[in-house]
Amino acid sequence: MKHREKQLGGMLIVSIVLLLVLSLLTINSMSTARLQLKMAQNLSAALESSALVTQNK
Repeated sequence: MKHREKQLGGMLIVSIVLLLVLSLLTINSMSTARLQLKMAQNLSAALESSALVTQNK
């Protein structure tokens, strides 16, 4: 029975590490997506202001 308990303990550690890695990847991808959204909004605002300036000339 001791061997089985060690296997279950090892499996628990592997599962926790895998969950931690997946969590870090998810957080990183959310951060990247948020940054890309801000960049797209800034580009859109810049293009809109540029269009307004050229219209008013």
